[in-house]
Amino acid sequence: MSNYEYEAKGKAVAGCGCLVLLVILALAFIPFYRMSAQSFNAMVVKTVVDDGDTFFVVTTDGGVTTQILENEDSFSFFKFDSNDLLMEIEVGQTYTFKVAGWRVPFFSWFRNVIDATPAPAE
Repeated sequence: MSNYEYEAKGKAVAGCGCLVLLVILALAFIPFYRMSAQSFNAMVVKTVVDDGDTFFVVTTDGGVTTQILENEDSFSFFKFDSNDLLMEIEVGQTYTFKVAGWRVPFFSWFRNVIDATPAPAE
């Protein structure tokens, strides 16, 4: 075998190793993402659709705290109905939101809405 063949084989093995590592890291992230899920009641103040991304602006604590939540499909939670959820949400109504993820301003990450059901009347 020539020196060139050894080099090509080494690059192929390294490339496959990197791919396997990326897949393992991606799969390891799913449980951490699922553990971040939490539920809370909030009133929808505004719905924003921007370049295909959908956001809900909600308030909690009687209007004291304002949050922005993203509405996108989530493979981790088997949620593939983000457009249906958008059509069901009404501004001015209070919902029990189940959200997952983290708000990271540096990366413009928002918590993702997994489910929203009308909150029981208080």
